[in-house]
Amino acid sequence: DVRRKVLARDNHKCTICGSDEKIEVHHIVSVRDGGMMDFGNLAAVCFKCHRERKDEATDKNKAIHSKRS
Repeated sequence: DVRRKVLARDNHKCTICGSDEKIEVHHIVSVRDGGMMDFGNLAAVCFKCHRERKDEATDKNKAIHSKRS
């Protein structure tokens, strides 16, 4: 299961703020924008970071990508 692998890879912690509470799996590139349900397009994020305002989404995704490199 991809979700379990993503959570394990990210140590069950938010890749944005480091929290280990209410962790969800986030599509870095949304499905609506052509993102896929694959390992490289998913990241663990906490509920709070996942629900941040939409206008901050681009900056959050850049933060996720920069931590992956």
